[in-house]
Amino acid sequence: MWQTFVGVRARRVEKYYQNLLSPDTNIETKSNELEDKNSASNLEFVPVTEKWKGQIEKDLPRTFPGHPALDEDGRNALRRLLTAYARHNPSVGYCQAMNLFAGLLLLLMSEENAFWTLVGILDDYFDG
Repeated sequence: MWQTFVGVRARRVEKYYQNLLSPDTNIETKSNELEDKNSASNLEFVPVTEKWKGQIEKDLPRTFPGHPALDEDGRNALRRLLTAYARHNPSVGYCQAMNLFAGLLLLLMSEENAFWTLVGILDDYFDG
């Protein structure tokens, strides 16, 4: 239901999520990149320090502790999801409680769909 509500299919940009997670990517991307999702040449990159990494690491074990879906693999998926969002929207980066939204989404859907749903919720329904 959430995927439909925020329009995951319409938002999805091929390889965008994977590019945000690229190990050699130490850049932040602006959310307006998604406006023209068919033209990769329109992507604009801005270097930003990733100060939020430490806070994500602190919050991973606090996210639904003991839940079987958030075992080591689940925590890695949560780390990737939160990292991708912070890179997607550097003006927000990472804030406490995002881990709870993201963790819940991961319990309900695939990792990439959880990313696009989180983008829809945070970018459209909250000031960010």
